[in-house]
Amino acid sequence: HIRALGGWSGKLVKLAEDGGDGEQEVSIFLEGPYGSLAVDLDNRQRYKHVLLVCGGIGVTHCQSVGKALQYQAYHEGRELNSMRLIWAVRDLNMVRDMPPLEDSTIKKKKRKNKGHDVYISKEVYCTRAGQADTEDPLPADIKLMTHRPDLGKIFREMKQQAIDCGEVNIAVFGCGPNALMDTLKECCRDHSQSVASCGGVFFDL
Repeated sequence: HIRALGGWSGKLVKLAEDGGDGEQEVSIFLEGPYGSLAVDLDNRQRYKHVLLVCGGIGVTHCQSVGKALQYQAYHEGRELNSMRLIWAVRDLNMVRDMPPLEDSTIKKKKRKNKGHDVYISKEVYCTRAGQADTEDPLPADIKLMTHRPDLGKIFREMKQQAIDCGEVNIAVFGCGPNALMDTLKECCRDHSQSVASCGGVFFDL
C-alpha cells in the first residue's frame, strides 16, 4: 500500500487513475528493505507478548511485523501468548482498504503440558468526530473506539497480562506521527523504569 503524499507517490496514483479499469505495465526500480528491527524478535523465548502501535499509514510497518508473527505462530509453533494492535486513524476508509491482521485467533499445536490459542486484539481508534458513523461496519473482530488511544491504560493492561503469564518482557513496535511515537516512547520508559515499580516487566521498544 502506498499513500499519495506528493512527488513520486502522487504521480503513481495519477498513473493508476489515468489507467481506468484496465491494467498497465510499468517498469520500476525496487530496493530495500533497509535497517532492522530494534527488538530481537528472533528470540522466541523472550518475547511472547507483543504490542503494535500505529497511526495512519504507519500500519504498514506494524502489519508486516504482526503477520510475520502470525505465520510463525500458526505454521512454526511459535509460543505467542498475545499480540495487541492499536491503530489510530482519522477515518475508516483506510481500515476497510487494508484490514489489520486477517485472523483474530491462531490455532497452534498443543505443547506437552499446556495448550492454548494465541490471543490477538485489533483495536481501531477513529480520532476525527463523525467519521466513525457509517452504514458500512468493520469486521466483527475489530474493536472500534471513537477517541484517541489511552496508551497508559493499554500499557497497564499489557503489563498485568504478562505478569499473569509469568513473563517479564513485552516487545513494542510503533510507526506513525511524531506525537504518537513520543507518547509511546514515554510510556515504555515510565512502565519499565525500575523492577519495583513495573512489577518486573519491561517494555522493549
